[in-house]
Amino acid sequence: MNSLQRSATWATTIAAWLLVVMLAGMVLLHWISGIAAARGDSVSYDSSGSEDLVRWVTIALIVALMVLSRWARGMRGFGFRWQQPRAPFARFVRATVLAVSIFIAAGLLNRPIAALLGWQFRPVTTSWDELTVADRAMRALHAGLSEETLDIAIPVGVAFAALSVLNRDRRMTGRPEWTTGSLWRWALLAGSIGLITRVIDHLYQGGASSLLALAWGSGLLALFAIYRSVLPLMLAHFIMDAVIVGNSALLGNPAGYASRTLTLAGIFVLTFMVGTTSQRTGTLSASPRTTSGST
Repeated sequence: MNSLQRSATWATTIAAWLLVVMLAGMVLLHWISGIAAARGDSVSYDSSGSEDLVRWVTIALIVALMVLSRWARGMRGFGFRWQQPRAPFARFVRATVLAVSIFIAAGLLNRPIAALLGWQFRPVTTSWDELTVADRAMRALHAGLSEETLDIAIPVGVAFAALSVLNRDRRMTGRPEWTTGSLWRWALLAGSIGLITRVIDHLYQGGASSLLALAWGSGLLALFAIYRSVLPLMLAHFIMDAVIVGNSALLGNPAGYASRTLTLAGIFVLTFMVGTTSQRTGTLSASPRTTSGST
C-alpha cells in the first residue's frame, strides 16, 4: 500500500467514525424525544418540512456510513456487509423472512397483552393510512435504516471496535488474546443497550408495544448474532412499515393472515431449495473433470 492509498484509507476511516459519533449522538435525542412522546395523549406523525428534512438527513448520514464502512478501518462489527460463503442470496432472503416474521408475531400479541395487563394500546394504523405512498415509503425507509443502525449497528460496532483495540494491546504486551468468538459475544452483550433505545422509541404506542419492542428487538439482535449483518433487518423493517402495517388487506381478517403466513412460509422453504441447488451446482462445477482416453 503506497502513501496515497494509506492517506485515502485514513481519510475514509476518520470520516466514517465522525459519522458514527454523529449518529451515536442521535441515540440521546431518541431517548429525549421518545420519553417526551410517551407523555402525549395520542400518536401523531408530523408532516412538516422540518421533520421530513431531519429524516432525509438521517438517511443520508446512514447511507454515507454504509458506503464508507467498506473501506474504513475498525468497521467490521457494524454489520453493513453481507458476507455468506454459501448461497448468499438465499440466506439473505431467509434472514429477511425471519425478521418479518418476528415483527408480525409481535404485532399479533400487542393488543392481547395490552388487554391482559390493563395497559393502554395506541394503534398507529390510522395515522399511517392517512399518509401518501411516497411519505409512507420515506418514513419506512427512515425507520428501517435509523432503528437498525442506532439500536444494533452502532452499539455493537462500537463495542466490537473497542474490544478489538484492547485485544491488540493484549497481543502487544504478550498477554493471551481473546478469540474472535469472544469478541463477538462481548460486543453483542454490550450492544444490548440498543434494546433500551428500542423500548424508548416505542413508548408513545403504549406499555404493551414498548414491552413487545424489547421482545422483537431481542429477536432481531439474535438474527444479527447469527448472520452478522443489519442489511436483512433493515429490509424487513422497511417491508413491515411500508407494506404490512395498516394494510387492511393483510390485517384484521383471516384471509389476510392466511395469505401472509403462506407467503412467508413458501418463501422460507424456497430459500432452502435454492440454497441446496446452488451448493450442488457449485460442488459439481468445482469437481475435477476426467477426459476420455486418459491413462
